[in-house]
Amino acid sequence: MNTEFTALLEHRDYKDSRPWAAAKQTFETAHIAPPHFAESIEILLCRDAVGEAYIGGRKFEVGGKKVLYIPSLTVHSFDYTPCNGVVWVIKIHPTLIKKFIDLKEILGEYERSPELLLYEYDCYDELIGRVHTLFEEGDFSEALQTILEMFRIFAVRSPKTTAAELVNRTAAASKVNEIITWTEENYGTSITLDDISHRFGYNKSYFCEMFKAATGETYLKYLNNVRISAACAMLKAGTPVKETGRLCGYETDSYFIALFKRVLGITPKQYQLGK
Repeated sequence: MNTEFTALLEHRDYKDSRPWAAAKQTFETAHIAPPHFAESIEILLCRDAVGEAYIGGRKFEVGGKKVLYIPSLTVHSFDYTPCNGVVWVIKIHPTLIKKFIDLKEILGEYERSPELLLYEYDCYDELIGRVHTLFEEGDFSEALQTILEMFRIFAVRSPKTTAAELVNRTAAASKVNEIITWTEENYGTSITLDDISHRFGYNKSYFCEMFKAATGETYLKYLNNVRISAACAMLKAGTPVKETGRLCGYETDSYFIALFKRVLGITPKQYQLGK
């Protein structure tokens, strides 16, 4: 298998007593996460990964050592190529964490806000030694201290927040989030650029420019990635190939199979059989 797609509608359940999660990503195969957003705050500690990230309409290389920060409800996507790199992914539920840490209050002491921190930092070496505290077996108080330390580092290295900046960023993200949500709920239907641009009140040219500026890719490429991602999940669950193609919005079996093979390097049936 040449490429792995992440599932749609990014979501996880957090424990009230531990409103964060941590995981380690490696890249034996290529890995694509189409544009998406989530309620959680996401922090990535990257070491020698190869690929690109788009966060809030900005492109970042993920090579070397770096830390990426993704605010809640911010559209982001990833495209990793096979490599020996590692990415530690930390997700924090911004509402549930308030029971233990008030991030807005802490960042407010620095005249910053969680929504307007920088997206990229050079503090990998400062944080990597503490990542283990965020796993389930880690000490609770140490984990909280790690989260506090991360946000204090981000605050010191980010510019001050203004009310106008916060309003502008929130307004710009809102419409793209609506488009992504609608697409993830309707990818199985026939969707044309004329249809989607009209639905959201734009002319086609402006819609295409706006979506690419916010996500880093064209809407049609995004739509195909959403459909292929959904198809991967269905095939893993045992859905027949023909039914999978139909449920994912492809009008003919031949086109679905050809596109799937072009993107992943194998046919849907081979993918389903784990070849």
